[in-house]
Amino acid sequence: MPDNKRLNGTTAPPRYLEGFPATFPGDHRLEKPTQSTVMVTRKHPRFPVSLSSTLVHQNHFRHTGSVLDLSAKGCRVESLISPFTGMQIAIQLHIPGEPQPILIDNATVRWSGSAGIGVEFLTIAAPQQDRLSLMIKQLQPKAGLQ
Repeated sequence: MPDNKRLNGTTAPPRYLEGFPATFPGDHRLEKPTQSTVMVTRKHPRFPVSLSSTLVHQNHFRHTGSVLDLSAKGCRVESLISPFTGMQIAIQLHIPGEPQPILIDNATVRWSGSAGIGVEFLTIAAPQQDRLSLMIKQLQPKAGLQ
C-alpha cells in the first residue's frame, strides 16, 4: 500500500489512495457516493432453468447457449457471443426428452452483458406457444407446497 500523501494540507486517508472518494475539509466538490436500489416489476414471472439453446440470426448465424431463466415472454441466455441490443433473432429451446426444440421465430435482444443475453419473445406460432405455456406451467410452484 502506498504511503499517505499530503493533499490540501491534509493527510489523505488510505481509502482515498485506493481509488475511493473522500471528502476533505473545505472541499465541497467531492461528494460521497450514493447508492439506490431499483426494484424491477415483471409482467411474467421468471423461473430458473438449465436448458441448451440455439440462437439464430438471419438463417445463417447459429450459436449455442444455455438458458438460465425462462418466462412466458423471454429468457436469459448465457453464451460466448455478445449480440447488440435490438438484434432480431430466432431461438430454439432444447427441452430434455423432447425430439424437437421449442422454436421462437421472432425474438429480439433486449440487453447483453456479463450476466448474459436478455431475449424477448415477440411472436410465437400457436403450437410452439402451447408447448412453451405447458413448460412454464410445469415450472410454477404448486399451490400449498411452499
